[in-house]
Parts: sequence; structure tokens; C-alpha cells
Amino acid sequence: MRILFINSVYGTGSTGNFILNLYKLLNSFNYNSYIAAANIKQQDNKLLINIRNELDKYIHVFLTRIFDNHGFSSKSATKKLIDKINDINPDVIHLNNLNGYYINIKILFDYIKKYNKPTVWKLHDSWPFTGHCCYFEYVNCNSWKNQCFKCPGKKQYPRSFLIDNSKRNYRLKKKDI
Repeated sequence: MRILFINSVYGTGSTGNFILNLYKLLNSFNYNSYIAAANIKQQDNKLLINIRNELDKYIHVFLTRIFDNHGFSSKSATKKLIDKINDINPDVIHLNNLNGYYINIKILFDYIKKYNKPTVWKLHDSWPFTGHCCYFEYVNCNSWKNQCFKCPGKKQYPRSFLIDNSKRNYRLKKKDI
């Protein structure tokens, strides 16, 4: 069985170490595991896929800071990831943190729907179901239960200085994910 982990980081932080440990455990039971990540601190794994390049990251950060477009940029990086997924042909896709300036969730989820294989998403934070924030409790906001708008956490990660697109992001996530 082939399992592909997708995460924002590898070999660092809680989620990076989580997938690294899970990868090691599964491989000890003779599963074929692969890790696709955007921020790679250790290059000790031949089955490691680097998802993004630095230019792509800075464009994604810029679009997030100005347009609150986090998770909806990085189109070319996401298409390259999809090519790698097709090469690997995993039996299971295991998603982790998709926030981190490296992936376009609309493109990824459109692909996953067509791919039609089991997909698991471990939620490490609130970003997948809010219009903007990773931790809604930091700003004591429960708008995500019905409809995000006027996000009080807009200036926190993933920081947006100008436009608040939390309402649009919330609708897109509900529609596409």
C-alpha cells in the first residue's frame, strides 16, 4: 500500500514531526510512504517531494497580505504536486496542514474528487473550516459556525493587511472542500 502525506513542513514543528514519525512507523510495517512538504528542514528522505519554490512562496505571501487569498494561490506548485501524485499513484492521501503559502486548495480538492481514492485530513488547526484564521479562539470569534465575515483575526497568521476576504474564503472552502 502506498500512502502520500501532504503537509506544510517536514522534519520540524509539531506537524512536521508528526508526519515524519507516522512515515517511519508505516515504513517499519512495509508500507510505501511518501511525504510532500513545502518547508523542508532535513533532506534525508529519498521519498520526499518538495512542493514549492521560493518565488512561488513569495507570490503566495504577497497575495495573502494584500487580498487575503491564503490557500488559493500557488497554482503551478499545486499542479506539479498533482503530477507527482499521479506518478506515485498512492492508495491513500493523508492531508495535514494545507495552510502555509504553498498550495491551491481548490485545484487540489478538484483533483482529489476526480482521483477517487481514500483521503484522510488530520485537522491540526481551524483554518480548514474558517474563512481566515487558524485559531478562532485567539480572537474569541465563532462566526465560522455560520458565515465568516469581518474577521477579527485578519492581521494574525495568515496575515492580511488590506482586504478581508474571509466571507469569500469561507464560501469557497464550504463549496470546494
